[in-house]
Amino acid sequence: MRLRLARSRTTLVRAGLTIALASVLAGCDEAHSVFHPRTTEARRVAFLGWLMIGIATAVFLLVLALLVRSFFGPPLRRRSAGGTSWIASGGIALPTTVVILLSGLTVWAMNDTRTGGGIEISAIGHQYWWEIRYPGTAAVTGNEFHIPVGRSVHLSITSTDVIHSLWVPELGPKRDMIPGHTTELTWHADEPGTFRGQCAEFCGLQHAEMALIVVADPPEVFDRWLATQAADASAPSTAVAQRGEQVFTTEPCAACHTVRGSVATGTVGPDLTHFGSRATLGAGVLSNNAEHVASWIANAQSFKPGSLMPPIDLSADEVRDLTAYLEGLR
Repeated sequence: MRLRLARSRTTLVRAGLTIALASVLAGCDEAHSVFHPRTTEARRVAFLGWLMIGIATAVFLLVLALLVRSFFGPPLRRRSAGGTSWIASGGIALPTTVVILLSGLTVWAMNDTRTGGGIEISAIGHQYWWEIRYPGTAAVTGNEFHIPVGRSVHLSITSTDVIHSLWVPELGPKRDMIPGHTTELTWHADEPGTFRGQCAEFCGLQHAEMALIVVADPPEVFDRWLATQAADASAPSTAVAQRGEQVFTTEPCAACHTVRGSVATGTVGPDLTHFGSRATLGAGVLSNNAEHVASWIANAQSFKPGSLMPPIDLSADEVRDLTAYLEGLR
């Protein structure tokens, strides 16, 4: 009986350690990691995370030691008739101190101290993609933020359907996106780079495939990019792209998507005015190249079941022409 009990205890301890290790390693992906903060805000969050891991480890070891003592040692007793008991110190005082400490540090980590010299960006969550607008300009993108290095970026974020959550671990804390309510978030990239983000609030079937990228550009590069994005789409320059534009405006595409400078003014799906300049499609499901675009047009549901993009009944030639048109929108 004692042997079975000992084995059971060993199994439980091993399982606990395995789960703890797996939880830590789950955040080590180079493409999307809380362990590589690139801004002051993200470093605060990382510090708070490591502190919480340290405190949790200390509490785990303390509880484990008390369990071992309870099994194999004498029972714990009060120090004296008038002293503080183990229950009072370990069950009330210690947890209260830890909660107060972590609460204060959480407020500190979430508090934005940078002001001035910033730009405004509006982000809107949809099932299952991101709409990004730059107030004061006509620029609208989908699933791809561009921000200037060295300047504060103030985001106003909301949702059109269910609760989403915007989270780019390398840039800072996450914020919930609530229908009918606007919340605020600040980024301040200290160096150029491309950072992956993710919806961090379960929002439906394709929640796991609701990704985004944030490109931090040098200020002069960002200014040129923003000016390009604010302009209308250029007219197609090749015959195949011109035929593709006709397909786009006569088929259901124009009812769901906008291409500024054309008759397409749909608002159900992402604005495609400069689609060809984006790195991904389908909110990160595929890289943006002609082969993937053609496959996505033919049947997006095979890549992202549950998205609002329906299969489109087009001939092979029409798919080719439409792909050429979309890839030319830069």
